Amino acid sequence: MDIIDKAETRFATRSEVLRWEGAAWAFVGVTWIVSAWPGLLVPGSDPITTVLAGVGLLSVVLAWQVARSGGRARSPGRWVGRRVRPARPERRRKNRRHVLTTVVLDAAVIGGSAVLWCVLAHIYQWPESITGAGPQNAVGVACLGWAALHVPAARRVAASGEDDHVVSRRVLGAGAPTVEPKSPRRAPEPRPRPVSATSSVIAAVDANRARSGHHDVSANASDAATRTFGKPMTGVPRSRR
Repeated sequence: MDIIDKAETRFATRSEVLRWEGAAWAFVGVTWIVSAWPGLLVPGSDPITTVLAGVGLLSVVLAWQVARSGGRARSPGRWVGRRVRPARPERRRKNRRHVLTTVVLDAAVIGGSAVLWCVLAHIYQWPESITGAGPQNAVGVACLGWAALHVPAARRVAASGEDDHVVSRRVLGAGAPTVEPKSPRRAPEPRPRPVSATSSVIAAVDANRARSGHHDVSANASDAATRTFGKPMTGVPRSRR
């Protein structure tokens, strides 16, 4: 059993990937906000306005998610991580280290791209109309909110029976992961009931009684035929010894 448990922990599950992607989205949000914050690297607009714009952007994304699920995703735990793609039979599961490495690389590339953009804007003195510091801050706030929604989603998947192993995953936000459904467990076959010694003795006694009764009836019929006709009756079957 320990060997099976260690083999299972080598592979990433849906709930683990959701937690990792939530941390990745939080990192992306922080890097986008810090790099485009007004006065640090590039000039920007009012921070309160950008925060409100980020909350509005997140609301639009959530409304789209609810409409996409047909109104079934009413709780925050169902707004993220509901969609999956079934894996082909020949696809093999990726181990936890491989999947975690892809999540880290996605976060580093997406978050680092915003930092590099603002660093170039600071070096070449680009105006705000080119850098887009305000929209970048708004997107960062939306990423932080999206990362927070991964927490209830990971808990919901872990508590359900749908925490399947992940075969492969897309870049952050690019599509649903490919999962390998768990094979249903076969019900254990019922074991035959052991025959006790008492049952065996009772069955043997009943069999002996049946044979003894058959012998007595046959013997009585033969004696009666001899007394009546003076010869044994051949039609009566002999008892089996």
